Formats: sequence, structure tokens, C-alpha cells
Amino acid sequence: MATTSSAIPRAEARPSRGGEHGRPQGSHAGESSWRPEWHVLRPAAGRHGAVVRDDQRAWSKNVGQGHLDFSSYSKADWRGKIQHDLSVLGADQALQSKSSLMNMARPPVKDFFLDNNQYLPSLNNINQCNWFDVGCHYTKLRHKRNFLRLTAAHFFASPQDGVVGLWQHSLLGQYSEVDSLEEIETKFESLTVVHMRDTVEYREDTYGLRSLDERGGLHLTTVPGGSHNCWLARRTNAASGDRFGTSSSTRRCSEPGTA
Repeated sequence: MATTSSAIPRAEARPSRGGEHGRPQGSHAGESSWRPEWHVLRPAAGRHGAVVRDDQRAWSKNVGQGHLDFSSYSKADWRGKIQHDLSVLGADQALQSKSSLMNMARPPVKDFFLDNNQYLPSLNNINQCNWFDVGCHYTKLRHKRNFLRLTAAHFFASPQDGVVGLWQHSLLGQYSEVDSLEEIETKFESLTVVHMRDTVEYREDTYGLRSLDERGGLHLTTVPGGSHNCWLARRTNAASGDRFGTSSSTRRCSEPGTA
């Protein structure tokens, strides 16, 4: 979850095991303590790009039936094959224009994301402009200027989110890249988590993220035990003066199994 209002009280930052993102950068996805996850529901923050795995009903309602037969996938297929197929499906420009969900996927394939998604690359200012395209260059400058008008940006995430996968996307983290769509399936277990500060967007300061961080305005907070559907309740409580955990409704949100 992301908020840019500096008036909202800050939650206490409580890093989970493995550091700010709950897992050391460069560790492998195949380890028993952590598995790569791809979900399909709404991402918690616009820029990170959620990847897909979950909830057939959401796909039927928001994307439409007839594109993927979820019942045809075996249990083993959920560890690479379906992620490959969803990445191919997500490159369909017609589906992107029909459903916002299709614009939120970020397949970890070099250049494939840039070539096939018109939304997130533009939002993150990593789209390529022809040298003569004045309008494109101006738009990128405008995006960065507008982002840097923020006094502060707060990004919140929980390892127990249950919807956004990987959950570090809510802290602007990403999966490591592979060289082809086929390698999503064949190298799925070797994917690693790339920390926000190691992403192209941060290192090259494409839309102002590093600049905001260097002036002390970027805040990443990990809150253990928070399910995805509870973020709205937590945000409401924070806006009314609650500091993420003092109200009974917020405590109920943190209980295992609470929607």
C-alpha cells in the first residue's frame, strides 16, 4: 500500500526476518523459507507492477472467460508454467485495453515488459523515446517533476498480504530478470528478489525515486501480520489518529485468517 500524505501518522517500522524486504537480496526462490508468488488481484501500489497467480473468479470477472483453463494446470504447473502462460496472455494489447489487471503484470523478462506494456513503463519513466520525439521527452520530464512535488511517500507492506505477490512489490521491489519467456518456466525456482534500491528505476532515478529518498522523503515500512483486505481499514484508522494497531478493528485485521 502506498500513501503520499505526510499528514498520516507513521507506523512503526518493524522489519521482518531477512531485512526490510523480509529476505536478503540475491537469495534464491527455491529455498524452503520462501517461494516465488504471482498473484492476479489489484496491486497495493501503482508503480511496482504486480505479477499474477491467484483467484480464478477475479480473472473471470475482470478479464473474461475463455483465455485460460485453470483446471487444466497440475499442482506442479503452478510453479512456472502458468506464470509463463499468464505472461504471454498479458502481452495482448486488446486485453490490456479491456482490463486494468493486464497492465499491472510485470513479467521478469528482459525487454519483454518494455516492448509489450504501455502503462507501467511510461509511469516509471523507463520507456524509450526517439531522440526527435519532443513530446515523449517532455512527458518524462513532467512525470519526474510531478513526483518530486511530494513532500514524502510512504509505502507499506506485509509478508502476510496474501494477494500481492511477491509482497515486496508493495515496497517497489521486483523479481530478478530472465532472458526469455521460456525461462520463466524453466528457471522459476531460481528467481530472486531485487531490492528497490537495486532497480533501474531507483539507480537511474528515472522518475525521482532516488532523489526523494536522498532528501529523506521516502519511507518503506514492513508491518507483520497484515492481510491485503485490511489495508483499507488500517489506512482509515491512521487517518483518524490510530497508529496501526491501537484499535480493535486493526488488531482483528492482524489475526491469522482474517480477511
